[in-house]
Amino acid sequence: MDPLRKQTPELDFGTAAARTQEIRKRYEEPFRLAFVGEFKAGKSALINALLGRRRLIPEGATPTTGAITEVWFATEERGEVLDHQGNVVFQGSLAEAARHADQRTPEGKRASGHGVRVLLYVNADLLRDLVIIDTPGLGANAEDDKATLRSLHLADAAILVLNGLQPGGEDSLVLCEQLRRTKRKMVAAVTRVDLATLPEDSVRAAKEAFGDVLEGEPIGVSSPRILEALERLETAEAGEAAQARTDLEDSGYALLQEAIQDALIGPGQGSTARQHRTVADLREVFRRLRAGADEEADLASGAAEKAKAEQSQALHTVNEILGPKVPWLDARIEDIVGKHVSEFINDLQEAIDVFIDDLFEHPLEFGFDSILARFSQDRKAELNQNLHDRFREIFPDSRAEICAETIQRAVTRLLDMEWHEIGRQLPPLDDVGGFDPRGLATKVCQHLGEIAVVLLSEVGAMVLLFFVPGGVIVDVIWILLSSGLGVHLLSRQVPRIGKTKREARVRVRNLDKEMTFRVCKTLWEVNRQTGDMARAPYLEAATSKDKERQDSVALAERWRDAAADLRRLDKRSAEYLETPA
Repeated sequence: MDPLRKQTPELDFGTAAARTQEIRKRYEEPFRLAFVGEFKAGKSALINALLGRRRLIPEGATPTTGAITEVWFATEERGEVLDHQGNVVFQGSLAEAARHADQRTPEGKRASGHGVRVLLYVNADLLRDLVIIDTPGLGANAEDDKATLRSLHLADAAILVLNGLQPGGEDSLVLCEQLRRTKRKMVAAVTRVDLATLPEDSVRAAKEAFGDVLEGEPIGVSSPRILEALERLETAEAGEAAQARTDLEDSGYALLQEAIQDALIGPGQGSTARQHRTVADLREVFRRLRAGADEEADLASGAAEKAKAEQSQALHTVNEILGPKVPWLDARIEDIVGKHVSEFINDLQEAIDVFIDDLFEHPLEFGFDSILARFSQDRKAELNQNLHDRFREIFPDSRAEICAETIQRAVTRLLDMEWHEIGRQLPPLDDVGGFDPRGLATKVCQHLGEIAVVLLSEVGAMVLLFFVPGGVIVDVIWILLSSGLGVHLLSRQVPRIGKTKREARVRVRNLDKEMTFRVCKTLWEVNRQTGDMARAPYLEAATSKDKERQDSVALAERWRDAAADLRRLDKRSAEYLETPA
């Protein structure tokens, strides 16, 4: 689940898995005891003294240990060096391997601060059930501090080594707090008490500084006296051996060994104590993982709520703001078109009246041409063209073009103003492009010719219906002339002319709504396309946010399940720790 995280956690699952394997490996290995403290506190010298081996681990007046050094039991002594990935990069004698832990050597300088571990395998009884870890001192430099603090999770317990000539430095307090958080047991060993004017004051100062995090009383030790006494015991006669043992006890050696055996491991309960420490370490892993899982679940839930709110806002915009806008504008378009088409129809009606009067004023000319057009296609075409030309003189084609342009300007102004205004009112979108109403004028202008064609086609239909050969007016004239009554009858046809005008007026008036609808249909399409364009990003956002919401809900559920699993593991671990040993 690590790739699903939205932020960097305190502990991810991959690192936790590696840490768990490390804890398991550590549980299967001997007890680990880390010696930690400020630089020049005498950690390396104390380890050498406890093992009875002079300069097994490099020691000196300046900061010496630059890499984590682990001392293991082995019947055949040897040394190894591991890089930060655990690969063996050197094998050889103890002295050669120890050079990689000494910052004063070329090998040690290359290894310092790079996560190198130096493993020394030593044949010493103290190590049969124990691994001793020597760490770089705190306060010498940042790299040594990091190496020391990284080593804490490898240790089961720690010996805090304090300089008896100046116990309780600030860096030791920092280390103490780190040990407190890792729940490691800690015993204080106060070195160089043999050099202090009042050794008991050095021990008391250590107790005052670190008493609340220590197991038992601080132990004053003298590393040189321990080492000398152990060496004398190996070769001393009976009488001298007794004195060596006395010196060894006075040096703090016996108390320190007892602390290691009893306070850290527990008399006769080393295995049980180790199990409890291991489970406690795992509980800390569970706690950190659960905290991250809970936080990720909250983040995912928050993202789901945010996506839901944004989806609702997008749908509200589509349904409540943009939805009603298209039909409202359609109605306004119909008002505009209806007004200008009505004006156009009125002008057309007047033109027809004038044209009818003109035809009846020249009945013989158009009557005989109409009769001839009955028998000749050429004369019919000529008459048709002649009638069209005469009508265009009264009602030119430009009148339809002017009407179309007037409608175009009015509709463009309406759409441009309304859609720009609504564009300013629309809520912003984060993930998709917003609505831009530019180009509306171009879209309407593209239909200008179509509007004019609609108007002109209706005018043409009127001409065909009334004035071309076979039309109503021309046929009236032809019938009268062909009956032989001639002009005499025509002069008495004023009522007939009035009736024809009324008939033409009714027919033209019926075109009003049809022409309005045909012109509106074109402009409604522009308005609908604009509405679709405005809705599109919000519909896309609604779909996207709905998917985002569903994904976030599913992700939150997965993180909650992970947190629940970790809680169950933690509960079982707590129950185990509460079980009597």
